[in-house]
Amino acid sequence: MAAQMAPTHKRTLDRNLVLWLLLLVILLGFVARIARLGDKNIWWDEGWTIGTTRLGFADLTQRIAADVHPPLYFWNLYGWVALAGESEFATRFLSLMWGVLTVAIVYPLAKTFASRKVALLATLLTAISRFHVWWSQEVRMYAFATFAVTLSLYLLTRVLRKGSRRAWIVYTLGSIPVLYSFYVAGIALAAQNAFVLLTLRRRMAADRSFLYKWIASQLVIALTFAPWMMLALDKMQTWSTSTPFALGLFVQLYVTVLSVGISTNIGHWLIPTLIITLTALVGFVGLWRGALADRRRWGWRGAVFLALPLVLLPAMVYLSSLNRGLFYSPRIEVRYLVLAAPLFYILVACGVAAFWKQIKYGGWMLLILIVALNGWLLADYHASRYLRDDYHTAMLVLSAYADPDDAVLLVSGNRYPLFLYYYERIIPEERRPPVYLVPPRGTSAVTADNVDAQLSALAADHERLWLASFERMIQDPENLTEGWLDARYARPLNVALGYNHLALYTRDDTSPLVQNLAPQVEFDLPLNGGRLLGADLPTREFRPGDTAHLGLYIEGGEGQFDVRWVGDDGLVMSTQTVNLSGDQAIHRYDVPFPIAYGPPGRYRFTLADGTTLARMVMRGTDSVPNERVIQNPLSVQLGDSADRIDFQGYDLAPRRAKAGDELIVTLYWRATSPVASSYTVFVQLVGPHNPSTDNPLWGQHDDAPVAGTFPTDRWPSGLIVRDRHTLVIDPTAPSGDYLLIAGMYDPTTGKRLTVPNTDDDAIHLQTITLAE
Repeated sequence: MAAQMAPTHKRTLDRNLVLWLLLLVILLGFVARIARLGDKNIWWDEGWTIGTTRLGFADLTQRIAADVHPPLYFWNLYGWVALAGESEFATRFLSLMWGVLTVAIVYPLAKTFASRKVALLATLLTAISRFHVWWSQEVRMYAFATFAVTLSLYLLTRVLRKGSRRAWIVYTLGSIPVLYSFYVAGIALAAQNAFVLLTLRRRMAADRSFLYKWIASQLVIALTFAPWMMLALDKMQTWSTSTPFALGLFVQLYVTVLSVGISTNIGHWLIPTLIITLTALVGFVGLWRGALADRRRWGWRGAVFLALPLVLLPAMVYLSSLNRGLFYSPRIEVRYLVLAAPLFYILVACGVAAFWKQIKYGGWMLLILIVALNGWLLADYHASRYLRDDYHTAMLVLSAYADPDDAVLLVSGNRYPLFLYYYERIIPEERRPPVYLVPPRGTSAVTADNVDAQLSALAADHERLWLASFERMIQDPENLTEGWLDARYARPLNVALGYNHLALYTRDDTSPLVQNLAPQVEFDLPLNGGRLLGADLPTREFRPGDTAHLGLYIEGGEGQFDVRWVGDDGLVMSTQTVNLSGDQAIHRYDVPFPIAYGPPGRYRFTLADGTTLARMVMRGTDSVPNERVIQNPLSVQLGDSADRIDFQGYDLAPRRAKAGDELIVTLYWRATSPVASSYTVFVQLVGPHNPSTDNPLWGQHDDAPVAGTFPTDRWPSGLIVRDRHTLVIDPTAPSGDYLLIAGMYDPTTGKRLTVPNTDDDAIHLQTITLAE
């Protein structure tokens, strides 16, 4: 008896183990999708989507009917934001849930055609897919549409296996959301119909009423969608955004995004794409031959069932992008292709299983390779996500200074949804001035002929005008709006935000007073006879090239005080002096970060007494070099005690060169004390007289340190600065010996820093012999 029960007991253990592993994989899918979910700025499509939900249910429905998307996701989001709010995290969480549900539904779909182990692997690949995670973290309908398609396909397999009345009803009801989620998703229903036609004879032999049931099911789905189409067809507009796209390139893009989830520089991913795509093809063949089924043998039908949507979806996406002058012709977008991703991962899992059967250790190696690659790609994807201060500081300034009777002139072209997303989310409604688009929606760009007509009426109705200039090049490339305002108003407040800015225009130049005191962090500290009331640092993570905007709310006081940017190790990176005005105002401390230098780590903004104002993290930059990493140590002092800079050494690559080559020269500097001036670094290759330039120069590169992003007047004392320069050798340079030199000069006067107690105004690095 015990011997007879053993196999059953073993199967129960296997099922329990698979169930626990499945739950762990689904949890992994959740973790992959919630990681850094809110750590990325809302982009245009997301801003438009959230803005649409603010219209109210009826107006939302009317706007979507005139657009190129069906409404179910937007209705979903409308209810969701009412409960969860409009933050980046909250709005994206809805897509996350649909993404995790897709991970879960892949398992029963895959188990229809193959073993539990294969189904578990397919679920794992979906859980860690960079492509699927990407679109599970966007406020768009694509994760929802992918779930709807995958669910419909699974419900169809239940109909084909069981054919019960309940299975038919559930399939029909479960397929209605496919059309209501995304018009392109209807291709999945077309693929289902194609599969039914291919296998109709077999189905009719088993169930003569199958065809009638199928037709009735499809009619119900179509009739349920008909009311929406009657509303939408009357409102849809015809236009085209398509651009020419080579078919071969499109196919390569398709298999690349499915394989590695990357849509740029796809040529770099050719080898992993080929490996994963060939694995999927092997899986297709394995299913076709019926070698991977567990209890049910679908044979070639299972392979065709999965392959039809994988082929028809990209085909229809490509054909719809061709400008035919009919309806809407979109440009190629990889997000449309995510609908097919779960089916692709099932085939990849089948391919790995096929390798297992033939070459056990080869199958394990292939599995480890694919899972490790997906894990690395996913980690790289998460590392690229972070919030930038594109709009936050502008909103905090508006919230503090703006009056509801003011007007905001938004010069932003079609980027207005992004501004409005943050504007309406951060500033309470009772304190928001009205926003006017310049030019208004549906009109042409600002010109010299229409700028007065657009602005004069607004100026007459408002005493104070705010100019929000964000991406103005789209519709005001000549900056006519700002010029019109500058000619008629004073500008007492201007907030620079990279190439964007926010400015207040008033009848006089009196400094504005804070209308609303609401800092992110509140203080109540004495400061030079006044009070420090609070501080803002809208975002807390920064990368090379960013600028931190620290805002300090100060009331009263006289004189000056210092704000320091300090590392957790105590190193003072920079100090800025702030002048007090005596009024209640926000004083801004802007810290631009070098493109390739940081160093990475945790930092604080503090007062001179050590009081911490805000904390931040710097990522993606070079670590601080030390003397041990310098290939060619060389100790030389430049300048005098007032502006002294110590040269520590250099790296050179390549060590041998010829005419026309590039020399990469990395210089290492250290300031022993604060440097007052911003100097330019030069690197030169000098030799015999050059007749083309009438001097001995045969190669030169001049720039401020660290590609112009880390000027010497911002160097903290004692920090070694790694400064890379690329020098191109004159192609006509004759063979022979040349001298490589470097140094610094004042760009305003051209005067070089000299080596004390010598006549040298350059550092002699080494002799370079150019080969013939």
